[in-house]
Amino acid sequence: TAAADVVEFELMRAKHWLSDHGTDAEEHRHGACVVVATIAEHGGALVAVHIPQLLGLLWCALVDPRLHVREEAAVALRACVSVATARGVRTVAWYDFAFAKALSVLSPSHSAQVDEGAAHGALLV
Repeated sequence: TAAADVVEFELMRAKHWLSDHGTDAEEHRHGACVVVATIAEHGGALVAVHIPQLLGLLWCALVDPRLHVREEAAVALRACVSVATARGVRTVAWYDFAFAKALSVLSPSHSAQVDEGAAHGALLV
């Protein structure tokens, strides 16, 4: 259907923006999080197949230096986890990944090197 095609296009663009680390990446990261959150909240069935990849890509937004990006990434993450839970998408590997990343960011051995954005992002997880 046309709606499914639009959703697919927007999700592909959001995934590209989340994986891009070029000069425009910072400008696109917030928009990508808004798109992912909105589609996950309103079109769960259409986003379910993208959940495993989106969960991995959202980490860069969760540790973004800008507060509004981190907060929107947390909203997107919450929406994706809700869809994953409702649809039975296997996310155990992502939980392990996120927990390990959060622990490494928050560990005392790294505390002198971690910026506040990364620490806040780890706590949002």
